[in-house]
Amino acid sequence: MGDKLEAATHGATPTPPPLDRPKLLAWLLSKKGHRNPLTGAIYDGMRARIERGDFDQEAHRG
Repeated sequence: MGDKLEAATHGATPTPPPLDRPKLLAWLLSKKGHRNPLTGAIYDGMRARIERGDFDQEAHRG
């Protein structure tokens, strides 16, 4: 099966579509009041890190 996939993509790594950042942030914000406080804190922390730009690829390339 892997040979067929590699042949179809000619060895290239498929590029995922870009994320819709505002939509992702809105979804994470909607999870802030999660019934499990730990899960809610994780979602809130992810939202804060994305807003700060911790995951921006362009800023970390050197």
